[in-house]
Amino acid sequence: MFFPIETFGGLPAKVLKKGIAARWIADIAGVKRAVKAWPDM
Repeated sequence: MFFPIETFGGLPAKVLKKGIAARWIADIAGVKRAVKAWPDM
């Protein structure tokens, strides 16, 4: 199948994924918890 959306990978994708997760954690548990969780993601 052909998908008209191009995706990207590597470091930019990893940082974006971690950023989204960190923002969610910050909304739920606070910024300190999100910063603490960053290396574990």
